[in-house]
Amino acid sequence: MIDLSNIEDECGPVQGGLNRLWVIPAREVVSIPDPEQLVITDSVVLQNGASFFVVEFSENSGSYKEPMAETDNGEYYKAALQILVPKDRPQVGYFCDQLQGVRCILIYQDANGYRKLIGSPDWPLTFKSELDTGSGGSAKNGRTLTWSGELPEPAPFFEGTFTVSDPELPTGVFDETYDFTFN
Repeated sequence: MIDLSNIEDECGPVQGGLNRLWVIPAREVVSIPDPEQLVITDSVVLQNGASFFVVEFSENSGSYKEPMAETDNGEYYKAALQILVPKDRPQVGYFCDQLQGVRCILIYQDANGYRKLIGSPDWPLTFKSELDTGSGGSAKNGRTLTWSGELPEPAPFFEGTFTVSDPELPTGVFDETYDFTFN
């Protein structure tokens, strides 16, 4: 049995929320190593020329939920990562347009500095964007970005790296880094 009564003394303050996200089209992933004790320490292999997005966003605007559910066939996990992006603007609309219909794998970094890998080529996440302009005055204007899917196991922690499938060929590039922070 694990005693978590003094976790703050051992690990420092426990902070909620997310602060960075990597969005990788599932079609760009060649392989993901199996986790050991829910941690991936080896390289995720991407196709040569793979590109993906790095998303930064405001503090307290990103969250991840992973409740366990049951069916007659056993347990699974309902993964849902959500980011609230204030102030609708062209950069946000363009980002959303690029992800429509694209099955994704995500890596997020939480406010404690830990990373988790969500999804796989066999269990990708889907993307949805919802715009709410508010009704004026003090109402908020912005988009809710949501990635969701079902996983056979909890998302593992990710301490690994990325490699490309054919290192002799030119390597891939990041598409763009999207900074959705708002001051």
